[in-house]
Amino acid sequence: MASVSHVPSSGPHPDPDADPASSELDRLEHAVRRLVEYTEKLRVENDGLRGELEAMRGLQERLLAESQLRQDALKRIDDLVGLIEQLDPTLAAPAAGAVPKASK
Repeated sequence: MASVSHVPSSGPHPDPDADPASSELDRLEHAVRRLVEYTEKLRVENDGLRGELEAMRGLQERLLAESQLRQDALKRIDDLVGLIEQLDPTLAAPAAGAVPKASK
C-alpha cells in the first residue's frame, strides 16, 4: 500500500512587490491541485484493492464449496467401506463351508 506523503506547502518565494493575497491564492490552488491528484491516486488504488477483495471472496466461496464436496466424498467412501466390511464376512462364510467341485 502506498504511504501517505506530506504535501509541501512551500512554493516559490513570494515576490515582495506582488500582492500577498495573490501569492496565498496561488499557494492554496497548488495545494488543492496536489490534494486532488493524491485523492485520485488513492481512489485508483482503492478500486484495485476492492477488485482484489472481490476476487478473494470468490476464492473463499469456491474453497468452501470444494471443502463441502470433499466432506461429502469422504462420507460416501466411509459408507462404502462400511458396506464392504459388512459384506466381507457374508461372502467369506459360504466360501469356507463350500465343498470344492470335482474336476472332470
